[in-house]
Amino acid sequence: MKPTIVICATAVEDKNQPYIATIRAHKGKPVLLKPGEDFMQLSPQGVLLTGGGDLGEEAYDHPLTAAERKTIGLLEPVRDASEKRLLAWAFARDIPVLGICRGCQVMNVFAGGTLIPDIPIWRETNHISPILPHRQDGDPALPAHPIQMKPSGRLYEIMGKKLSVPVNSSHHQALSRCGKGLEVIARSKDGVIEAVENPARRFWMGVQFHPERMWKRFPKFSRLFERFVEAAREVKA
Repeated sequence: MKPTIVICATAVEDKNQPYIATIRAHKGKPVLLKPGEDFMQLSPQGVLLTGGGDLGEEAYDHPLTAAERKTIGLLEPVRDASEKRLLAWAFARDIPVLGICRGCQVMNVFAGGTLIPDIPIWRETNHISPILPHRQDGDPALPAHPIQMKPSGRLYEIMGKKLSVPVNSSHHQALSRCGKGLEVIARSKDGVIEAVENPARRFWMGVQFHPERMWKRFPKFSRLFERFVEAAREVKA
């Protein structure tokens, strides 16, 4: 039985395809959900929150400076509201959720957490080192920097009980204060949060990197999608 995985659509349609192909390859039934569409009739057994643009000003850990406001990219308020409704529905029913990049940030804001508006400005303001490529150039499927994982986190076990794993990176924002129920399970060496989970849920995890771009070359990332789809299969359709 292939569980129905709702994939929250990105604004750029062709960028949805890697998520769809990844879920299909890992024996799930992908269904693309566009912002504002009714998800109830789809009976989701799992939710995949994808990458995309930035969140509105209410998401950040302080009022935006003029310099920070200039860094804010595409805003999708309809999508933001739609995904928050979907998360509320999924949380109440213990539906598995995997958030990728922007999706991880949405999960944190939904839980009452906040975001860093722009990593380069945060790094300069707070004298953060080392300087890591969080928005990498070149092949987006290749690793950009390693992350350090917490041994008690589910990602540590999924990644073969490795304390450090190289990941790709394509973001200029990051989690600041974690929301209620979320635990940090991975960071990069500069302190940026790279993964969170709610251990009280069946499967509720956000990762700041893009495993859907890496799993074909680096099979260990397949295990993340396998576990997600397995958890969705446990939900009655």
